[in-house]
Amino acid sequence: MKLPFHHRTTCCLCGSEYLEDVCEITKLPFKSPNVGRDSSKVESQQNADLLVPLNLHMCSACYHLQLADIVDPEIQYTNYNYRTSISVGLAKHFGSSFDQVASFVGRELTGLNVLEVGSNDGTYLKYFLDAGCNVLGVEPAQNISSRARDAGIPTLTDFFNSTTASDLLSSHGAFDVILANYVLANIEDVSDVVEGIRHVLAKEGVFVFETQYGVDVLENFLVDTIYHEHISYFNVLPLKSFFENRDLKIVDVQKIPTKGGSIRVYVQHSNAKTNSSPAVEDLVRREERAGFGSGSSLRSFSRQIRSNKDDISRVLSGQNLIAGFGASVGTMTLLHLYELTDRVIYICDDKPMQDSLHGPYYEIPIVSGHHLEQEPVDAVFLFAWRYSKNIIPKHHTYLANGGQFIVPLPKVQVFRDVELTHTDHAPDAKRE
Repeated sequence: MKLPFHHRTTCCLCGSEYLEDVCEITKLPFKSPNVGRDSSKVESQQNADLLVPLNLHMCSACYHLQLADIVDPEIQYTNYNYRTSISVGLAKHFGSSFDQVASFVGRELTGLNVLEVGSNDGTYLKYFLDAGCNVLGVEPAQNISSRARDAGIPTLTDFFNSTTASDLLSSHGAFDVILANYVLANIEDVSDVVEGIRHVLAKEGVFVFETQYGVDVLENFLVDTIYHEHISYFNVLPLKSFFENRDLKIVDVQKIPTKGGSIRVYVQHSNAKTNSSPAVEDLVRREERAGFGSGSSLRSFSRQIRSNKDDISRVLSGQNLIAGFGASVGTMTLLHLYELTDRVIYICDDKPMQDSLHGPYYEIPIVSGHHLEQEPVDAVFLFAWRYSKNIIPKHHTYLANGGQFIVPLPKVQVFRDVELTHTDHAPDAKRE
């Protein structure tokens, strides 16, 4: 029987066979919360409760950080639940991103051809459409691409690759701006996609993509951003060589705070007139100094995972009834990393995409935040830890009745009142 994932032995960026398993994290169900339950592709799998290894690998040839166990993209994206418009603050971020791209282009946008790879519901393309651009999105999820078209955003339902690019060049001509926000890291065959982008990119056009920054994932301990949708954790050092080998060049890189730490990368043809910003080499040198061209950074990350798990175990000892807050794809990583699948009795989420999180031998119901007052628990594990200052003050009644919120990252903290005063539970901290 065909498995819903495969294990690759070559680097998904440079293709070398020098791929080293450097950090074991956990195992996850291959169906993430972003996958719709009515997907016939998913439901047809006989091994629906299969757990897939989530290990970080590093290519010792180009130093690219990546996963090697790859879930079938047809399963992940054909019937996709996640929509850009429901993410807190993301639409506003894309407005800022639009301003930055417009500034880089440096000329009137009216009439420019703009393509977005993985355009989702068209939230980002809408800014370019309103500026007078000719826009086109390419989005594989049928339900979401249909929603984008209904909103007036021309969208092709397909996966973008070199074949798609050839068809688009014939039908639409070259594109002045090509966008890919938090998409490139989700693609296994990066080389084929970038070849397609190079093929349809105008002579002085620019390819702009945003992606989680691998340095920030490790240094800021963003372990919940590691899951099977995210195949790559990009750093500038391997990306620079990758593009240069394809007659392209990185002309600028901007560090941005999105998703805990990301980069916005500007790429043009190697013979384009724009000179590369000093920021590119600055980040390369920083990565080399910090050990991201070796395994030292990964060894430190592995130690931090073990220490963090020990802290969580101590804090949860003696807590009989535990709920969770936040039901995202990152929640699944933490749920399995901390071995909470049989301890969390329900998960609160005020914008759920499903009615439960499920895996082998468990199904955890997803309810609204008001459920904390209706069915009190000893502690709430805040999977959505980035939004603690928004979530915790809304539940003063629960806290006043003796409840507590446990924030797992980037270090373990316990909150017992709405003022967000807390006790840190680092390894050497005094227990209450």
